[in-house]
Amino acid sequence: MEESRRLVGTRSRVLLLCVTLFFTVGWVNSEVTPRTLRKTTYQSHHREGGLVWKGKTDWFPRNGSCYRYITAQFAWGDAEVYCQGLAIGSHLASAHSEDENEYLKDFAYWHTHFSRPYWLGASDYYKDRHFQWTDGSLMDFKRWHPEEPFSSGGREHCVCSNYNGPGLWGDVRCDSNLAFICKAPNPPQGKPFCRK
Repeated sequence: MEESRRLVGTRSRVLLLCVTLFFTVGWVNSEVTPRTLRKTTYQSHHREGGLVWKGKTDWFPRNGSCYRYITAQFAWGDAEVYCQGLAIGSHLASAHSEDENEYLKDFAYWHTHFSRPYWLGASDYYKDRHFQWTDGSLMDFKRWHPEEPFSSGGREHCVCSNYNGPGLWGDVRCDSNLAFICKAPNPPQGKPFCRK
C-alpha cells in the first residue's frame, strides 16, 4: 500500500513537471538552436551599433540591456528557448515603457522594413488574462490593440507586437510562427555583453 502511494506521488510530480514545462515553453523543437541560423557575407551597420546579417544580427545595447532581432520564424515556446540559449539571462523581449515599446517596434522595422508581427516574452499560461514576462520582471506597461487581449476560444495565450498596427500588442496562438526579439542584460562590469 505504501509503495503504491509513493508510486502515485512520483507519477503525479512527473506529470506536473511535464505540464509545467509544456505550458511554460511549449513543445520544444530540437532543431531550434543558435546554429540553426548562419551568417552570410552580406553585412551592414545598425545605427545603434553592431553588424547585421540576413537572418541574424549582433546584439545592440540600449539602457542597460542588449537586444537581438531574429528573422527566423518560430512558435513562441521555441523562440523563448532559442533566446535562452543565446546568452545567460536572455529571454524574449519585455517592454516596460512607451519608449522601450517604440524602440522594439523601430528595431523590428529596421530589420525587415515592414511592420510584421513579432513575439514578445509575455503569456497568460498560468492564469487566464494574467500576463507575465518570461524574464520575471513586472508587467508594469501594456500597449494592447483596442480589441485585445481577446483569447479566442481560450486558445490565445502568447503576446506579439505589431498586431493590427505598429507597436500594438495582441494575444495569439502560441504555435504561430513569428520572428522575435531577444533581450539580455548588459553587464556593467567586466567585458560588456554588447556595446556601441
